[in-house]
Amino acid sequence: MIEPSKVEESAGPLSAEDAAEVLAVIGAASSADGLRPLSEHATLHLRHGGDAHVRHFLVRDNGDVVGYLHLDTTDLVAGPSAEVVVHPDKRGRGIGQLLLHAAIAATAGADLRLWAHGDSESAQHLATSMGFRRGRVLWQMRRSLYAPLPTAELPAGVLVRAFDAQRDESNLLELNRRAFENLPDQSRWTAEDLRIRLAEPWFDPNGLLVAHDAAGAMVGTHWTKVHGAQHHGE
Repeated sequence: MIEPSKVEESAGPLSAEDAAEVLAVIGAASSADGLRPLSEHATLHLRHGGDAHVRHFLVRDNGDVVGYLHLDTTDLVAGPSAEVVVHPDKRGRGIGQLLLHAAIAATAGADLRLWAHGDSESAQHLATSMGFRRGRVLWQMRRSLYAPLPTAELPAGVLVRAFDAQRDESNLLELNRRAFENLPDQSRWTAEDLRIRLAEPWFDPNGLLVAHDAAGAMVGTHWTKVHGAQHHGE
């Protein structure tokens, strides 16, 4: 068991050195578990300087970061949310519980939400051991890329085309703000947040589709992401 005094808490962007160590832990966990332990939103903020509203909790072992908790306090309605990752070689030592204890203490009086990316036994055990109950499940829906698709039937006057950064950036951000009004981590996207995503290795401008009505207003978007052998759209 690592001592509680080992939990380090900070707000705003992490130092470049700490961010690199946390990203290394995320990489190790991703390889071991077959999925990313943190959301894209949290991971991108770690890579590109973070968010002033985020609080970070670190646990070190012999000077090396072995556990990390990302605490987002921006949702004033649903409450703060946490995402946790522990290095695969350091699991079973109470590090996840230690991080959650620190986050719960830091959000005293609020209902802390815990996101688990995947439904592994270790994630279930950590959540239940800390008194969390399952409140929401996100489904991953799949279809064969070889199965025939029905002909698309668009509403009258609606056209779909590929995203054009010069023409569409501000309209996409405004639509995103309105569509995700109740999800602050999404609705607060800035032009820089969008550009960071457009610079990701998976981004293909032909895979970001935008729909416009007859008056030229943007009424919908669809992101197509390709991560190596994993295919999924939003």
